[in-house]
Amino acid sequence: MTQQYQDILSNVNIEIGAEERRIADRYYRIAIMLKAVDLVVLVVMLTALGAYLRKGGCVIERILLVLYWAMFATYFFYILNKRLYFRKIKNSLLTDCDPLRMLSCIMALLSHSNRKKSRSWGLHFYNVGTCLYYAGRFEDVRKILPLFPQYCPAAADRFKYELLCARLAYHERNEQALYTHCNYLSGWAGRLGKRDFLYDIYRETMQYPTLLRMEKDGAWQQAYEMLRQADAANERSGRSMLSRVKSNFLLYRMAKGMGDERRAAYHRDFVLQNGGSLWYRQGVE
Repeated sequence: MTQQYQDILSNVNIEIGAEERRIADRYYRIAIMLKAVDLVVLVVMLTALGAYLRKGGCVIERILLVLYWAMFATYFFYILNKRLYFRKIKNSLLTDCDPLRMLSCIMALLSHSNRKKSRSWGLHFYNVGTCLYYAGRFEDVRKILPLFPQYCPAAADRFKYELLCARLAYHERNEQALYTHCNYLSGWAGRLGKRDFLYDIYRETMQYPTLLRMEKDGAWQQAYEMLRQADAANERSGRSMLSRVKSNFLLYRMAKGMGDERRAAYHRDFVLQNGGSLWYRQGVE
């Protein structure tokens, strides 16, 4: 158990569900077992290779071939186990719109971590903060933010920190803070590829200053059209349910500002039906 993990729990109350802990424990056991098998196979393979170089022989050559494929198969199952587990974690938020379940899964997994200097901690803090935000626990997000500069001074982690700060600033209608955070993020415009997992989040975040200014000016129709066009463009590239719920929540708010109750009701119904435990659902109830 690392100091980072303890610092998260000392600042924020997070309950780890029994089911999430059981799944994380199983994933960890399988991963450790596959790593151990892979290491044993590698040692035996190196021993057999030494014997082959000294003596040669068809039997040893066949053994080497079997060991090679055994090592390859073990590594393949290790990667498969990891991908399936992390896909399940992500889908709890992206598909099921259940941020607290994802948070429980993350913390159950991090309880096994012993890597104090892992480069992944910036991503872990970002994911924890993101889950807290979508669960509507905004003050708890602020308690997580100081952990970034403390443990993750790298530029890539500062980027994740600024994303969380900008999200909070928009939610709190803090225009000055939002501009400050987005100004930093704008420096990454040429550094993010379209395949980067944060690319869509970055694009969405960079809309917030314009959107907030339109809302403060009462330009509800203009804001609605901007969001609708972005929505149509995103639909062509495929999107998660989380993204669609967020979009419909914003469209609901703009439609209410316009006084268009018919459109507002449509977007409200979508959020209520698909919003899971996101704060957006409580926001339209």
